[in-house]
Amino acid sequence: MKRKISILLVLLLVVVIFAGCAANKTADYTSEMSYGEPSVQYDKAPAYTYAESGASSDSVYANSVQTTHNSEKKIVKYGSVTLEVNNYTEAYSDLQALLGDSGYLESSNIWKTPRYVNGEKIMLTNANLVIRISEDRFEGFIKDLENIGLMVTQSTNSDDISYMYYDTDARVKLKQDEKARLEQYLTEIDDAKVYFEIQSRITDVIYEIEQLKGNILRWDN
Repeated sequence: MKRKISILLVLLLVVVIFAGCAANKTADYTSEMSYGEPSVQYDKAPAYTYAESGASSDSVYANSVQTTHNSEKKIVKYGSVTLEVNNYTEAYSDLQALLGDSGYLESSNIWKTPRYVNGEKIMLTNANLVIRISEDRFEGFIKDLENIGLMVTQSTNSDDISYMYYDTDARVKLKQDEKARLEQYLTEIDDAKVYFEIQSRITDVIYEIEQLKGNILRWDN
């Protein structure tokens, strides 16, 4: 008589999304997240860049953050699920079908572990899968996983990264403003040494802008 072997499938579901409809959330998420924090230092723009407007770089930055932070919240949802299945290959196929076009498998780690049943050595298949899925399918996808196997553990959580998101967006605008003023200042100077110093600073600012935009793009994705 054939013995039914239970193959363990560990499915780590890590879903990172932005809930555009999460503006009505009232929960106070206090945990700190660090999704790709900018590596650059946020130096203040040279004083002359804001002299004409009569406002300091700090006040411009503060007003920008205050204005944008009143927009919709940016919520990161993530979850962890452990499934126990009878056949890993079939379960993996079912998982891919369930995923469809609503997300993708970001990474997988598969390994074997020995298990002894009545003195017979059996190799169990284990898998650690990281999945990214769209916001509208998050809750439904987790629930549908129950159709693939026995859900041993399941947890979900959310983090409000609104301030970090809008803070970065405001810094992009501040750096873009600094770049424009530096370029204008470049047309007004005759000193070669200062000219090349300003050019070097413009290059640095462009690099900082691209880094900040990269973080925003990563969060949006």
